[in-house]
Amino acid sequence: MKTLKLLAALGALSFVAACSSEIEQARTAQPTGGTPFTQALTREYKDLSAFEADEMKDWRDANYFASKALAAAGGQTVAPQDPGERDLPADVLPEIQSVRQRLLTALDGGARTRLGGPQEALAALGSLPRDRAGFVLLRHDGATLVEAEGSMLDTALVDALPLEEVTFTASATDAERAVATGAATAAFLVRPPTVRQVEAAALAGERMPPKSTYFYPKLTSGLLFSPLDE
Repeated sequence: MKTLKLLAALGALSFVAACSSEIEQARTAQPTGGTPFTQALTREYKDLSAFEADEMKDWRDANYFASKALAAAGGQTVAPQDPGERDLPADVLPEIQSVRQRLLTALDGGARTRLGGPQEALAALGSLPRDRAGFVLLRHDGATLVEAEGSMLDTALVDALPLEEVTFTASATDAERAVATGAATAAFLVRPPTVRQVEAAALAGERMPPKSTYFYPKLTSGLLFSPLDE
């Protein structure tokens, strides 16, 4: 029995030592090639691993994220974790898995392609055929073009994301400035719908997402109203 306990203790020590080794490697890991996407992923996983180790004292999760950081630093494409691997409540698991699948669809549709800046990203978005929905995700560290199959509106693609506290501006410059100054975490740049898309939505009885269209200058209130009893 003492021998078994000793072996178990040695096994636990070996596990902790292995975890600690990868965690420490991840702290100083630097991308050696790869793409801007995998390089950004390296930084995010490094920070997450350090948080789990230093703040939460959760060595298992810290080691898990450290291994992902090291893989991303080597230029590997690292997929988001399957929620089924986590101890999550059964009633929320399907929704989280659905969000993960939408994320994978976006990533496989081109979201890993990072662009130089808003203008380059908008040019790439403008070159997409209108039978493909898309948007530009603008963050402080660059811009990403996200594409999806299907002829849905760009705003419908954004509207499907689980976002909160979203505001609207008709100016891409204002959106870029908000991200640069920290007033916004990110911005989603979309194309205006075509007349055919608006017509198709109306004929199908569909309701377009808020702010799908923008008309300027605004008509003066009451200009087109007239009493019907005169």
